[in-house]
Amino acid sequence: MISFKNLIAVLLLLYVTIGCSQQVALLKSGVANWNTWREESKTAYPDLAGANLIGAILTRANLSGTNLARARLTNAILDGADLRRAILTGAHLENADLDSADLFKADLRKANLSGINLEVANLERANLSSANLAGADLRGANLVSADLRRTNLLDADLRKADLRGANLDGADLRGAKR
Repeated sequence: MISFKNLIAVLLLLYVTIGCSQQVALLKSGVANWNTWREESKTAYPDLAGANLIGAILTRANLSGTNLARARLTNAILDGADLRRAILTGAHLENADLDSADLFKADLRKANLSGINLEVANLERANLSSANLAGADLRGANLVSADLRRTNLLDADLRKADLRGANLDGADLRGAKR
């Protein structure tokens, strides 16, 4: 007889080969379910490209290495989320909350991050080239060695942000608080 816990683990492992819509459904079923699946299927590389996650509550979700290119995460709550090495090219994160999120080496090229909260977030070595960070809250963020070339930082709050080694060539810093 299979235990309930083992049954859940088996069912979650079946998601290793599922498509984007099923992965979105799993994520929307709750962060605990998603994180359990990620723990059980360590070799899975989730593909949520283009997913509609507007307003989703994904606090402390393990999204490391996930393909979220062109995903719609407007007004989503991702505080404390693990987005290390995630692909977020062209993603829509307007007014999202990523307070204390880990975006180490994340690819955010051409992403719309206007009005986003990235307070105390780790963006070390992240690629934010040509991204829109107008009005973003980056207070205390780690931007060490981040690629911010041609990035729109108009009216962004960069107070206490660590910009050592960051590439700001062509960045628009008009009205930014430093």
